[in-house]
Amino acid sequence: MVKLAVGFADSQINLVVQQVPQGSNALRLVHFILAASQHPNREIVELTFEFWSSFANRQNDRSGDELLVSFMDAMIPKLEYPQDYFQFGNYVFNNNSLDTEEKDQFHKFRVDASDTLLSVYYVLLSKYFTHMTQTLRSTRDFRWQRLESCIYIVCAASDAARCEELNDIIPAVIEIAQKFSEPQIKQTNIRFIGLYANYLGKNNAQVVLWALQYVLEHVKNGDIQASKSFVNICEASKSNMDANVWSSLAETCVSNMNNLPITITSNIYEGLSYVAANANHVDVQKKILYIMMKPILEQFQNIKTIDHILVELTKFKACFKAFENTTPSALPLIMTQVWPTIEGLFANFRHQEVVVQKLCEVATCISLSAGDDCLGDKFIHVMCVVLFSNNQYGFLMDTIGYLARMLSCWY
Repeated sequence: MVKLAVGFADSQINLVVQQVPQGSNALRLVHFILAASQHPNREIVELTFEFWSSFANRQNDRSGDELLVSFMDAMIPKLEYPQDYFQFGNYVFNNNSLDTEEKDQFHKFRVDASDTLLSVYYVLLSKYFTHMTQTLRSTRDFRWQRLESCIYIVCAASDAARCEELNDIIPAVIEIAQKFSEPQIKQTNIRFIGLYANYLGKNNAQVVLWALQYVLEHVKNGDIQASKSFVNICEASKSNMDANVWSSLAETCVSNMNNLPITITSNIYEGLSYVAANANHVDVQKKILYIMMKPILEQFQNIKTIDHILVELTKFKACFKAFENTTPSALPLIMTQVWPTIEGLFANFRHQEVVVQKLCEVATCISLSAGDDCLGDKFIHVMCVVLFSNNQYGFLMDTIGYLARMLSCWY
């Protein structure tokens, strides 16, 4: 019955939208579909998504706002993590918990609902966030599942949200984030920080620092999504936070990454590169860059294996991510001091193809970020000689050719 009703309504969507304000049979049909959106069976609920997207996309006035808000309210309990997803209190799967296929279906349901809610946002705009702010602050249902679902709905509109619409919802979410420690609501909060980083980064220093500390707490536990959110908030941050606070943050980051996967540590170094690049004084940049590079340079002195050098070079390259065309920049000064160490690495590992490839990537990145003079003619000449004398490195010729042309080196 639901499939039939949705199919008919969708095929006559223009007529339905036109007649709903008149309180006709069309309105009763939409109310029937709204009731289906609250059905206990998620498969039935999902049948209604296509209609709600079409209904939202055809709105030419605000006559459908109340129905769209009602759909948002219907989604709040539907998007909650079910009790049988976890063993209550311990977050350990029990014998009655959902199996892998059921969990995948649940997450697909949430993604599909999120796409539909984005269509709803395009109609409601600021009313979307106003309603969710009121819902978060007025609800008497303080279960983490309900609140996590509300934040998930807020995240659904992140692709199109405007900064001026977020002034009230941001404090509401932060308030919840400070009260709940359940893993799933933390994950959604981390996602929220990453998605709304552009707004958070323009906020006051206290909000920026809270966001950075919140994600870093999870980075230390090996959370790759938290490391990505860290990059986003660092890239967006333009706050007037004290230079000593930034320096302390950098020291905290580099001192807690020894046992983390390289995918996470490179994200942290990339994030810190934005912190340094956003600094409005060369001395602050220089201080943060020294903090970032010191542990890497120390590792360069004790390289034992090829895997080790590749890890450290990946982190080293990430230090320059944010510096292309940045003014002022402390990178040229820093690189004139540390580049001899890189030349030494090349001399020692120039017969190792994977190391040479990574050094080419680093050299190109430095050339783009810090300027050609940081590399030095001697290093480029040595690289050119080594690579041209060894055919197995032919796939790297484009890189070396680029660097050579940048320095007007003839080979």
